[in-house]
Amino acid sequence: MAPEARKPCEDCGKVERLFHFGRCRRCAGERHLRRLLTPPDGRPRPELDQIAAALLDHNPRRALLYTRELKEAASLLNDLASGVCELSHGALDARSAGHRRDLAVDWFRSVLVAAGILPVRDEYLARLERWIEYKAAALDDPEHRQLLTAYARWDRVARIRRRARGKTITASTADITQVQISKAVLFLAWLKNQGERLATCRQEHIDLWLTSEPHQGPYAAGPFVAWAVRSKFASGISIPTRAHRVSYRPLDADERWKIARQLLNDDSFETKDRVAGLMVLL
Repeated sequence: MAPEARKPCEDCGKVERLFHFGRCRRCAGERHLRRLLTPPDGRPRPELDQIAAALLDHNPRRALLYTRELKEAASLLNDLASGVCELSHGALDARSAGHRRDLAVDWFRSVLVAAGILPVRDEYLARLERWIEYKAAALDDPEHRQLLTAYARWDRVARIRRRARGKTITASTADITQVQISKAVLFLAWLKNQGERLATCRQEHIDLWLTSEPHQGPYAAGPFVAWAVRSKFASGISIPTRAHRVSYRPLDADERWKIARQLLNDDSFETKDRVAGLMVLL
């Protein structure tokens, strides 16, 4: 005999803890999804049935909560049913506000990709490319917009694709690229405030830029400056790679005496080096 908390589902008869109005999780989810995915003309469409099946097979409970508690999810399914939204990566991308991620769309996309309804793609790279479009569109200066687009697409993204060799990129790769592109935008704006353009930028401007921000900040514009010189947008300028700080633990007394004895007795070192070493040690 089934426990008191478990009863037969009104639709399928399966005995389990009922979830919604006398129905099990799958039946309740299917009933709700069918209502959202019914076209206005009422005619069945195979792709809509595939969507419902994919969501239910993935996780019936989560599919029901997803469509009931998120207005964006219910709206997305309604638009798919009515034909307002196509079933494609591009159409799902268009539903995200600007470059920001929409978690409702992201989860829905991941389920459809796992079910084979949508093709597999590199999500981090796709988000990076959408972010680049947003970043470029936000620039008021046409010259800066053109420079940023060329740098981002033909240098940074092209480099990522070459190194990935068809594999998906990591989140850190996308983050680092965003930092480099953002720093290029700041560098161009800084040059403009100095009354200069990229073509008229000289090394003294670069030196001043490198002292304008603390830590690694200004050095992140290095790839952009190198690309600008290679592409003939600038000349005679460069941003060096900043040396990483390496910390060493202090020598203890025994190690110091050991090195001191070696410097005193080992004549394979030049005398001036032995004297300098002893002075540093002692």
